[in-house]
Amino acid sequence: MITRQEQQNAKHRAAEMIRAAGIRITAKEAGGIEVVDFGLSRL
Repeated sequence: MITRQEQQNAKHRAAEMIRAAGIRITAKEAGGIEVVDFGLSRL
């Protein structure tokens, strides 16, 4: 499993990639991004 910090970092990275692609998202939408590692401890 990934740690809570790794999960938060992945959410932040994903939101930044979405924004870099020119897609506008709100803070609420960015906070709602789900991160799943399927128990493999790899993202």
